[in-house]
Amino acid sequence: MIVLRLASVQRGNHCPTCGTWSERVHSQRYRTVQDIPLFGKTVFLRVRSRKFFCDCSSCSTRI
Repeated sequence: MIVLRLASVQRGNHCPTCGTWSERVHSQRYRTVQDIPLFGKTVFLRVRSRKFFCDCSSCSTRI
């Protein structure tokens, strides 16, 4: 079995509603996806995804 762990190196992200940049992490979760076999071994991708707070007071999006 081969497990590849993936995580973004980006420190933050833009709010999809207002476009404000945020680096304040709300939560994170790991998702595991099975990929095609490689050299006869099962391959899993373990991806870390994060949610960020939107700190803009006029924006309706909070997470």
